[in-house]
Amino acid sequence: MKKSTKEKRRKIDEQVGSQLRTGRLIRGLSQQALAKQVDLTFQQLQKYERGTNRISSSALYEFSHILKIPIEDFFAGLPMASRTPLLGGLEKDHYTLIRLYDSAPETIKRSFLKLLQAIVEDNTNA
Repeated sequence: MKKSTKEKRRKIDEQVGSQLRTGRLIRGLSQQALAKQVDLTFQQLQKYERGTNRISSSALYEFSHILKIPIEDFFAGLPMASRTPLLGGLEKDHYTLIRLYDSAPETIKRSFLKLLQAIVEDNTNA
């Protein structure tokens, strides 16, 4: 018999909660102490750890930083979807170029585009 979507979600919530609890215990934090750092009640943290309540992405992000656990580790042991790069297979240099371009002032962006266009046109004509 195939598991329902609700049952699958429950299993994921329980796994994430279990990893949260393990990370908290490894760091030697009480539920009260960790809950306080993310502005929750310890009862809410208990529900997260049991998988009774689903953890929001923002809360998971905070827990990841506080407990020094990579986000993907919360899902350890669960089947993962095949990975496709967010921007369609760009290499590391592409991401670096995009990040640097996005952080540059507008005048630099315009100058860079003109330079790049001139280089490409020069290479095309050569």
